[in-house]
Amino acid sequence: MTDARPTATPPIEIDAAAGPAPLGMPPATFLRDYWQKRPLLVRNAFPGYASPIEPEDLAGLACEDGVLARLIEHDKASDGWKVRHGPFAEDDFPGLPDHDWTLLVQDVDKWDADIRTLLAHFGSLDTLLARADEVAFLRLRGAAATSARLREHADIARLSRALTGIAVDAPVPASVEAYARRAHDWDAVETLFDRLRIGPMTRARVRGLAG
Repeated sequence: MTDARPTATPPIEIDAAAGPAPLGMPPATFLRDYWQKRPLLVRNAFPGYASPIEPEDLAGLACEDGVLARLIEHDKASDGWKVRHGPFAEDDFPGLPDHDWTLLVQDVDKWDADIRTLLAHFGSLDTLLARADEVAFLRLRGAAATSARLREHADIARLSRALTGIAVDAPVPASVEAYARRAHDWDAVETLFDRLRIGPMTRARVRGLAG
Protein backbone atom coordinates (compact mmCIF):
# COMPACT_ATOMS: atom_id res chain seq x y z
CA MET A 1 0.00 0.00 0.00
CA THR A 2 1.38 3.43 -0.95
CA ASP A 3 1.95 5.91 1.87
CA ALA A 4 -0.17 9.00 1.08
CA ARG A 5 1.62 11.22 3.59
CA PRO A 6 3.90 14.00 2.27
CA THR A 7 7.61 13.21 2.47
CA ALA A 8 8.70 16.81 3.22
CA THR A 9 7.22 20.01 4.58
CA PRO A 10 5.04 21.42 1.79
CA PRO A 11 5.95 24.91 0.55
CA ILE A 12 3.82 27.90 1.51
CA GLU A 13 4.04 29.35 -2.01
CA ILE A 14 3.56 27.67 -5.38
CA ASP A 15 3.44 28.78 -9.02
CA ALA A 16 0.44 27.19 -10.74
CA ALA A 17 1.56 28.24 -14.24
CA ALA A 18 2.93 24.75 -14.92
CA GLY A 19 -0.43 23.23 -13.93
CA PRO A 20 -2.64 21.65 -13.11
CA ALA A 21 -4.78 24.80 -12.78
CA PRO A 22 -5.91 26.47 -10.67
CA LEU A 23 -4.03 25.01 -7.67
CA GLY A 24 -0.77 23.91 -9.27
CA MET A 25 -1.37 20.45 -7.81
CA PRO A 26 -4.08 17.76 -7.86
CA PRO A 27 -7.06 18.55 -5.59
CA ALA A 28 -6.27 15.46 -3.48
CA THR A 29 -2.79 16.80 -2.74
CA PHE A 30 -4.20 20.20 -1.76
CA LEU A 31 -6.71 18.60 0.61
CA ARG A 32 -4.05 16.33 2.12
CA ASP A 33 -1.32 18.92 2.64
CA TYR A 34 -3.04 22.30 2.99
CA TRP A 35 -6.78 22.35 3.58
CA GLN A 36 -7.39 23.46 7.20
CA LYS A 37 -3.71 22.71 7.90
CA ARG A 38 -1.36 25.43 6.60
CA PRO A 39 -1.45 28.59 4.46
CA LEU A 40 -0.71 28.53 0.73
CA LEU A 41 -0.08 31.31 -1.76
CA VAL A 42 -0.93 30.19 -5.30
CA ARG A 43 0.63 32.40 -7.95
CA ASN A 44 -0.70 32.38 -11.52
CA ALA A 45 -3.81 30.47 -10.53
CA PHE A 46 -5.56 32.33 -13.35
CA PRO A 47 -3.02 33.02 -16.12
CA GLY A 48 -3.37 36.45 -17.65
CA TYR A 49 -5.61 37.70 -14.85
CA ALA A 50 -5.33 41.42 -14.20
CA SER A 51 -6.88 42.61 -10.97
CA PRO A 52 -9.25 45.56 -11.30
CA ILE A 53 -7.78 46.86 -8.04
CA GLU A 54 -4.26 48.22 -7.77
CA PRO A 55 -2.22 47.10 -4.72
CA GLU A 56 -1.97 50.71 -3.54
CA ASP A 57 -5.76 51.04 -3.67
CA LEU A 58 -6.20 47.87 -1.62
CA ALA A 59 -3.72 49.08 0.97
CA GLY A 60 -5.54 52.40 1.07
CA LEU A 61 -8.82 50.64 1.77
CA ALA A 62 -7.17 48.75 4.63
CA CYS A 63 -6.39 52.10 6.27
CA GLU A 64 -10.03 53.23 6.29
CA ASP A 65 -12.28 53.01 9.34
CA GLY A 66 -15.04 50.45 8.89
CA VAL A 67 -13.10 48.29 6.42
CA LEU A 68 -12.38 44.76 7.64
CA ALA A 69 -8.73 44.03 6.85
CA ARG A 70 -6.04 41.67 8.12
CA LEU A 71 -2.28 41.73 7.58
CA ILE A 72 -0.72 38.28 7.89
CA GLU A 73 3.05 37.99 8.18
CA HIS A 74 5.37 34.98 8.26
CA ASP A 75 8.18 34.86 10.82
CA LYS A 76 10.95 32.71 9.38
CA ALA A 77 12.81 32.50 12.68
CA SER A 78 9.95 30.68 14.38
CA ASP A 79 8.30 29.45 11.17
CA GLY A 80 5.10 30.94 12.58
CA TRP A 81 2.45 33.42 11.51
CA LYS A 82 1.08 36.54 13.09
CA VAL A 83 -1.99 38.54 12.19
CA ARG A 84 -2.78 42.22 12.66
CA HIS A 85 -6.21 43.73 12.17
CA GLY A 86 -6.97 47.06 10.54
CA PRO A 87 -7.46 49.87 10.17
CA PHE A 88 -3.76 50.35 9.45
CA ALA A 89 -1.61 53.44 9.23
CA GLU A 90 -0.23 54.37 5.82
CA ASP A 91 3.34 53.99 7.07
CA ASP A 92 2.70 50.34 8.02
CA PHE A 93 3.21 49.21 4.42
CA PRO A 94 6.43 50.80 3.08
CA GLY A 95 8.55 48.94 5.61
CA LEU A 96 7.21 45.49 4.71
CA PRO A 97 9.46 43.09 2.75
CA ASP A 98 8.60 42.02 -0.79
CA HIS A 99 7.50 38.54 0.32
CA ASP A 100 6.18 36.46 3.25
CA TRP A 101 3.14 38.58 3.98
CA THR A 102 -0.35 39.09 2.58
CA LEU A 103 -3.12 41.64 3.00
CA LEU A 104 -6.73 40.47 3.13
CA VAL A 105 -9.56 42.97 2.69
CA GLN A 106 -13.18 41.86 3.00
CA ASP A 107 -16.24 43.20 1.19
CA VAL A 108 -14.21 44.96 -1.48
CA ASP A 109 -17.38 45.17 -3.59
CA LYS A 110 -18.74 47.67 -1.05
CA TRP A 111 -15.78 50.01 -1.45
CA ASP A 112 -14.33 49.69 -4.97
CA ALA A 113 -16.17 51.70 -7.63
CA ASP A 114 -15.46 49.28 -10.51
CA ILE A 115 -16.74 46.24 -8.65
CA ARG A 116 -19.79 48.18 -7.46
CA THR A 117 -20.45 49.10 -11.08
CA LEU A 118 -20.51 45.47 -12.16
CA LEU A 119 -22.77 44.31 -9.34
CA ALA A 120 -25.11 47.28 -9.60
CA HIS A 121 -25.40 46.96 -13.39
CA PHE A 122 -26.13 43.21 -13.48
CA GLY A 123 -27.65 42.59 -10.06
CA SER A 124 -26.39 39.04 -9.51
CA LEU A 125 -23.48 36.75 -10.33
CA ASP A 126 -25.63 34.58 -12.59
CA THR A 127 -26.77 37.57 -14.63
CA LEU A 128 -23.24 38.94 -14.80
CA LEU A 129 -21.86 35.66 -16.13
CA ALA A 130 -24.71 35.21 -18.59
CA ARG A 131 -24.14 38.71 -20.00
CA ALA A 132 -20.34 38.80 -19.69
CA ASP A 133 -19.98 40.05 -23.28
CA GLU A 134 -21.65 43.32 -22.26
CA VAL A 135 -18.94 44.05 -19.68
CA ALA A 136 -16.56 45.01 -22.50
CA PHE A 137 -18.73 48.05 -23.27
CA LEU A 138 -18.99 49.39 -19.71
CA ARG A 139 -17.05 52.41 -18.51
CA LEU A 140 -14.70 50.30 -16.45
CA ARG A 141 -10.94 49.96 -16.17
CA GLY A 142 -9.83 47.01 -18.33
CA ALA A 143 -13.42 46.30 -19.39
CA ALA A 144 -12.50 44.13 -22.39
CA ALA A 145 -10.05 42.01 -20.39
CA THR A 146 -12.53 41.69 -17.53
CA SER A 147 -15.20 40.48 -19.96
CA ALA A 148 -12.86 37.81 -21.33
CA ARG A 149 -11.87 36.64 -17.85
CA LEU A 150 -15.48 36.35 -16.77
CA ARG A 151 -16.22 34.07 -19.70
CA GLU A 152 -13.09 32.00 -19.14
CA HIS A 153 -13.54 31.54 -15.39
CA ALA A 154 -17.33 31.36 -15.12
CA ASP A 155 -17.31 27.80 -13.75
CA ILE A 156 -14.74 28.71 -11.10
CA ALA A 157 -16.84 31.73 -10.05
CA ARG A 158 -19.89 29.51 -9.59
CA LEU A 159 -17.86 26.95 -7.67
CA SER A 160 -16.43 29.66 -5.39
CA ARG A 161 -19.94 30.86 -4.60
CA ALA A 162 -21.03 27.32 -3.76
CA LEU A 163 -18.01 26.74 -1.51
CA THR A 164 -18.55 29.97 0.44
CA GLY A 165 -22.32 29.66 0.71
CA ILE A 166 -24.07 28.68 3.93
CA ALA A 167 -26.74 26.00 3.75
CA VAL A 168 -29.89 27.02 5.60
CA ASP A 169 -31.96 23.93 4.80
CA ALA A 170 -30.07 21.33 6.84
CA PRO A 171 -32.39 19.09 8.89
CA VAL A 172 -32.35 19.81 12.63
CA PRO A 173 -34.03 18.05 15.59
CA ALA A 174 -37.37 19.52 16.53
CA SER A 175 -37.15 18.96 20.30
CA VAL A 176 -35.66 21.56 22.62
CA GLU A 177 -33.81 18.84 24.56
CA ALA A 178 -31.69 18.10 21.50
CA TYR A 179 -29.98 21.48 21.92
CA ALA A 180 -29.14 21.10 25.63
CA ARG A 181 -25.44 21.39 26.48
CA ARG A 182 -23.83 18.03 27.20
CA ALA A 183 -20.40 16.70 28.05
CA HIS A 184 -18.06 16.65 25.06
CA ASP A 185 -17.63 13.35 23.24
CA TRP A 186 -14.10 14.03 22.01
CA ASP A 187 -13.77 10.59 20.44
CA ALA A 188 -16.74 11.36 18.21
CA VAL A 189 -15.41 14.85 17.49
CA GLU A 190 -11.97 13.53 16.54
CA THR A 191 -13.58 10.92 14.28
CA LEU A 192 -15.52 13.68 12.55
CA PHE A 193 -12.36 15.80 12.22
CA ASP A 194 -10.53 12.87 10.64
CA ARG A 195 -13.35 12.23 8.20
CA LEU A 196 -13.48 15.90 7.17
CA ARG A 197 -9.65 16.21 7.08
CA ILE A 198 -9.69 19.03 9.64
CA GLY A 199 -6.16 20.22 10.42
CA PRO A 200 -4.47 20.75 13.80
CA MET A 201 -4.98 24.53 13.92
CA THR A 202 -8.76 24.25 13.65
CA ARG A 203 -8.82 21.35 16.11
CA ALA A 204 -6.93 23.42 18.64
CA ARG A 205 -9.32 26.34 18.22
CA VAL A 206 -12.33 24.08 18.73
CA ARG A 207 -10.85 22.66 21.92
CA GLY A 208 -10.06 26.16 23.14
CA LEU A 209 -13.61 27.36 22.52
CA ALA A 210 -15.06 24.29 24.21
CA GLY A 211 -13.17 25.11 27.38
